[in-house]
Amino acid sequence: MSKVSAEIVNPVAKFDNGTITPAASLSSLQGKKIALWWNGKAKGDIALNAIAARLKKEYGVETELFTQGWPHGDEVYARVAEAKCEAAIATTGD
Repeated sequence: MSKVSAEIVNPVAKFDNGTITPAASLSSLQGKKIALWWNGKAKGDIALNAIAARLKKEYGVETELFTQGWPHGDEVYARVAEAKCEAAIATTGD
């Protein structure tokens, strides 16, 4: 069985047009609630479950899985907002 690893990073969004202000970066992941957003693509749920386990173990993060096919509709955006998650990790590509 091969060993798989993942690195958790803190990406920073950059916008050139100045019309969109990104949300502030979290100062820490410790004890946060993170939305895991799966669009139904094959094995995206497996990746998100692995990420959830690592976040819980290393940072005490609570996660909540949201799923809806592409494109995402207003219903799933509303569900994520109601859950009061402080950040989201999404699997949106192949």
